[in-house]
Amino acid sequence: MHLMQQRVLEHCEDQKTQDKVIGEILACVSMFAQDQYGNYVVQGVCTVMASYSSWNGKKLHTDHFLLTQVLKDQLGFKGMVITDWEALDRLSDPYGSNYRQCVLSTVNAGVDMVMVPFRITVGTYLYSIA
Repeated sequence: MHLMQQRVLEHCEDQKTQDKVIGEILACVSMFAQDQYGNYVVQGVCTVMASYSSWNGKKLHTDHFLLTQVLKDQLGFKGMVITDWEALDRLSDPYGSNYRQCVLSTVNAGVDMVMVPFRITVGTYLYSIA
């Protein structure tokens, strides 16, 4: 969303127009999500794995808009959102260099369970930031 907002701010002169354009973009994203995934939520899917890919330059594991606002709030998903295998390590550059921030940004985005294949001490990290 960040890149999209930046483009709108560059091309729309007044705040009212900016808000209107961003609102229309968000509505389109929400409609697409409902068309593509809403049926699965209605049928009671229990888990969703966040993709390792990016949308508008932002890793999906840290995208609060898509994970919380669209998936949980608008689509009504009540299950667990989990990370992709080892994706948490790949949120920082170099990989795994800022683990605490990666955990915080992922959980704050709406992820409920983090798959951490090689970090046995993950409980220490979660406990220390709670």
